[in-house]
Amino acid sequence: MQLGNDTSDRGYGLAFEIRILLAKANLLLEGIWRHGRLFFCVVGVFIGLSLLDIWSFTTGWLHLLLLILFAAGALYSLYRLARKLEAPTRSRALRYLERRNRMSHRPLRSLGDHSEAEKLNNTQASAMWRLYQKSLRKYLRGLKIGLPRLDMGVDDGYGLRALVILLLVAAFVIAGPRSADRLY
Repeated sequence: MQLGNDTSDRGYGLAFEIRILLAKANLLLEGIWRHGRLFFCVVGVFIGLSLLDIWSFTTGWLHLLLLILFAAGALYSLYRLARKLEAPTRSRALRYLERRNRMSHRPLRSLGDHSEAEKLNNTQASAMWRLYQKSLRKYLRGLKIGLPRLDMGVDDGYGLRALVILLLVAAFVIAGPRSADRLY
């Protein structure tokens, strides 16, 4: 971390770096929730059927076939999640913070920019650029991160996640005190 360099995008304090880290964590959780919905649905249906004790009504070969299908579905959904999930970068975290705090004209992403005047040794323009960079520091105070936005209805036009949640709630109610035994 370069603490003395005003033109660097780093070095704006530990609190700012922690906010960027938390923004990256929010981006990761939102990505997992958004792209992992198929995995969560497969696991939810499997748990719901287990709580309803469906497996005791299936024969040996059907039981094995269903277990293989659920395992294949879970592996496929994890594969899709791994392909679609993007690692949160610093620039994405800065964009996320700007959107969350309703900042226009990308002030956080401009913190580390360099001016052409500095390269050309134009002292007046360089002084103006440093003043501009200093003025951007006011945006660092009071940055809000908030909790990740785990919107249930995004990209779920048919409400399949709601059906899985309904299955799980009904299965837990039906299983009652035997729910722990049925899950093991």
